[in-house]
Amino acid sequence: MADFFLFQTELPPDVGFRLFGRFHLALLLLLGLLSCCTRYARAWSSSTQTAFSHTLTGIMALSELVRLSVLAVTGNLTVSVLPLHLCSLAVWLCVIYARCPIGWIGQTLYTLCLPGALSALLFPDWTFYPPWNYFCLHGFFIHAATVLWVLVQLQTGRIRPTWKAVYQPIAFLGALVPFLLWFNRKFHTNYLFVCNASPGSPLVLLGAFPLGYLCGYLLLLLCLILVMLSVWSLSHLRKKPRIP
Repeated sequence: MADFFLFQTELPPDVGFRLFGRFHLALLLLLGLLSCCTRYARAWSSSTQTAFSHTLTGIMALSELVRLSVLAVTGNLTVSVLPLHLCSLAVWLCVIYARCPIGWIGQTLYTLCLPGALSALLFPDWTFYPPWNYFCLHGFFIHAATVLWVLVQLQTGRIRPTWKAVYQPIAFLGALVPFLLWFNRKFHTNYLFVCNASPGSPLVLLGAFPLGYLCGYLLLLLCLILVMLSVWSLSHLRKKPRIP
């Protein structure tokens, strides 16, 4: 446990967990089981749904604040670990939406943050940490909590994806991506992975895109939004009762 709070630059080599190793697969299996259980949220009372929503988002916010505090205390709070990745932003979007359900936030959480968190869990970019390291456990917790929270909001109808609002997550990206492009180039960071792919993730395939990585990345995000809305539409089409 001596390396529990060690940051990535302080770790000895070759101590990280293995992608799709036992530890990783066990956590993915646990998330899958919990995700299946979210269907029972439909039976919760409105007060229980609200209590769950507020409690989990409160824990998520506290977890992020603790992470930043640990980084500050250990002298590792730098420009490269700010909460500017999509999944870090998703925490605060969840916190806001739980207390003030603004339409564009709900659409963004479903079309971008949910698949983003799932992708991070499948292809984590923190594999250099050992399993029982604080930053490793925090990474899995915060992404899994985002997935479960959004799924519960979908099950209870508190988030209702709609094609009429397809422009909202696109507008969110239109505001965020240019800023992060400027920020990344100025401070040599890679927030939202708009400059380079996360090693080991499917994004590395975009390096061969004819128009360049950035164009392929933006096209992928646009396709992701369309696919997520299509999945939602098809799932609800199947649930509609047939007219005899």
